[in-house]
Amino acid sequence: MVHVHGKFYGVENGADPSIDYPAVLGVLRAQGYTGFVSSEYEAHAYTDRHNAFDQVAAHQQMCKRILEAA
Repeated sequence: MVHVHGKFYGVENGADPSIDYPAVLGVLRAQGYTGFVSSEYEAHAYTDRHNAFDQVAAHQQMCKRILEAA
């Protein structure tokens, strides 16, 4: 496997309240995954409250922080 879709519905205060990303990324890391995780912001279909580009940047920062802490 070389590519994973990282769906998310919004990052608030540096975390996604909908998906347990520390657990998900922990499993990928434990299995030796070294591929890519594409950020897929899904809340755009439900709300325009947040800027999608800002949300994708926040998701990538969150994932990076989680992976560096592991």
